Amino acid sequence: MSISLYAAATPALLGRGLGTLAAVAMALVLLRKGGHVLAGLVAAIPVTSVPALAWLGRDHGAAFAAAAALSALYATGLTALHTLFYALAARRHGRALALGASTAGTLAVCAGTRFLMGDGVGVLLFTLACFAIAYAGMPPVQAPPAHSHARVRDISFSAGVSGLVSMIATLASREAPAQWCGLVATIPVVGITTMVLVHGRWPLANLRAFLRSYVHGLVAKAFFLGTLAATLVPLGLVGGWLSALVAGALPLLARQCLAQREDPALLHGVTVPTRL
Repeated sequence: MSISLYAAATPALLGRGLGTLAAVAMALVLLRKGGHVLAGLVAAIPVTSVPALAWLGRDHGAAFAAAAALSALYATGLTALHTLFYALAARRHGRALALGASTAGTLAVCAGTRFLMGDGVGVLLFTLACFAIAYAGMPPVQAPPAHSHARVRDISFSAGVSGLVSMIATLASREAPAQWCGLVATIPVVGITTMVLVHGRWPLANLRAFLRSYVHGLVAKAFFLGTLAATLVPLGLVGGWLSALVAGALPLLARQCLAQREDPALLHGVTVPTRL
């Protein structure tokens, strides 16, 4: 990119980053007082990938954004596995070892399956398998979570990182293919930093409650990204985004109804920092 083009693009790039930061901060401020179920769901909401994919669609068209959304769906399946690996490692190890082991395991899976990223059917089957494994292996919550509170500085950090990642994805789209942009936009900064924070400050029951709810939220994220990838080209940007938003909301609504029927107290349990 030439110096003159870079200088012309910088104001727009900063504007996108600041706009993303403001939107994420507002969302987290409104939702930070929920229980541990809501905390996990909020951490899984694609607050980073949604703005990045929106800008990619605006700049490069529906086909480019659809390809990026497909690779983001693949990354969401990997995130579900990473969550399971962390939950299993956290039973006997501290957060540093748990994070290292879960990341290493996830990278190993990625190295063996990355050839699927451009195949829609392959990505769908891979994502379904990841969630099936995550649900089957996730440790149960054996004790009521303790009460805790989110802090304003955690929200500030989350919003700042979201804006930065959105800017990175926009920059990457100028030189990189759509698959790379989707992966960058879906880096699970939200979930990783939150699970590490909870692991270091609160009992194991809090962490397990958060991680189980986080996987539930990832299901909604997968519905959103899968629908977006499938509908952007045939329905256009507006129709694709509307369809994806509806598809992503349905699992969240279903989960909330089930949680209220199983145990209404779950919705008023622990509050953890939804930190990116």
